[in-house]
Amino acid sequence: METECGRPASGPVYEEILQQIDHTRLHGTLRQRFNVDTWEPAVDAHRPDGPLVGDRCRQCGQPWPCRFLRNLLGSGLIAERAPLHPG
Repeated sequence: METECGRPASGPVYEEILQQIDHTRLHGTLRQRFNVDTWEPAVDAHRPDGPLVGDRCRQCGQPWPCRFLRNLLGSGLIAERAPLHPG
């Protein structure tokens, strides 16, 4: 959902990340499932501190999604899942 200022709302994006974590816990590789308890608290700490993508990260203050989350999502530690609304 895009807002009046043209930036998407951060809530739905963060919810999708949390759903990917749940998916990883249930369907990830052994390595992914083993590591989920280690980095899940860090994902919680690096939540958005404002309603829009680009607002600050609660943990590090960088524009959200911060470098930590972008690196985690690109690392392969979170299992890929099919999009909720295939296009």
